[in-house]
Amino acid sequence: MILLLISTALFLVMKAFCTVWRLVVSGPVVGCDLVLKTAFVERSLPATTNFLRRSRQHHQHQHQHHQHQQAHARHRPLHGAPVPERERERVVVVFPFGGVFWFWQAGYADYLRTHYDLSDCRFVGASAGAISAVLTASEVPLERAVARALEIADDTDLWSRPLGVFFIWGPLIRQWLHEILPPDCDELCRGRVRMRATGLPSLEARMLPREEGNVSKADLIDAAMASVHIPFFLDGRLCCQVGDDFYVDGGLHVRPLYEGESPLIYVSPPSEQKLWNQLGMLNKAGVWRLFEKGYEHAQSQDRDGHLSILHKHSPPTTDSSPPPPQQHTIRQRVVGVEPMMNVTRAAGAKGMLASGGGLSLAREYGGERERGG
Repeated sequence: MILLLISTALFLVMKAFCTVWRLVVSGPVVGCDLVLKTAFVERSLPATTNFLRRSRQHHQHQHQHHQHQQAHARHRPLHGAPVPERERERVVVVFPFGGVFWFWQAGYADYLRTHYDLSDCRFVGASAGAISAVLTASEVPLERAVARALEIADDTDLWSRPLGVFFIWGPLIRQWLHEILPPDCDELCRGRVRMRATGLPSLEARMLPREEGNVSKADLIDAAMASVHIPFFLDGRLCCQVGDDFYVDGGLHVRPLYEGESPLIYVSPPSEQKLWNQLGMLNKAGVWRLFEKGYEHAQSQDRDGHLSILHKHSPPTTDSSPPPPQQHTIRQRVVGVEPMMNVTRAAGAKGMLASGGGLSLAREYGGERERGG
């Protein structure tokens, strides 16, 4: 009997290892959270095995589906041409699951927030993308949100903790959301934000908050925490309870987050495997580099006309000429001087700078980023 139990345990461990290896090596990498799901969820929720097996293949189909929708939405006049009000109101910004690539999404969303009027947009997200959706709809400065997340990591010695973020990541995310979400986030998000979670025990995809027309700040945070809940990893618990219902990570499902006819912006890295290779070990320098990559990608899409379905902010009255070619777009505004010194001293930062990685210099929160360029 003991040998049977040992053999079964070894089989499950090897199966999880092979699945993780296939996801990481065969690419594209669909996010650190999916790797963790394979290690934890597959053994805890056997019924999700089929979902995980199909995720890699279906992720490609999902991405192609959204690309077709974006291509259809782009069959309109580009820069300088007015976009009908009825079409602007229907734009949906989709944030898929992404794990550590949330920082990439944050950079992309930061560009959207500072250059476009998103007040008429709707936002859909799953897993890490749920956080992106609620923060963007709440008009939170994403660069400041990332800086605060790194401060919390410093305050809790997260970088040197033997188990890293295991078992404490959930409470830290909840604390962070309580701090950075504005008091009126419920009004800003009402009827505009939907976050997908996986219901238990049915394993059905459910959109949260359930009462879309009447939500509070606490409801939004609960919905986001349900959508990002990786069993056992976040807080040592199998699932997350919201009201009388139980949920796990919304990234388990392989169906597209949005299947309607509205024009959409699909916020996902163009080459996740390439970004993963550039990131290496996750540290402060890597976090800011991902943020910068996302911002630069949004800027590139803007130049190519892919964001023309959105309505730009009014032109600034000050000079908004683009920076010189050697100057990077992102100017990270980390509070004070010492946090930036911590960034530059992080493992791997020196090598990134020496190799031309282009980690931008910091400047304090003096106000909003200059628009344009």
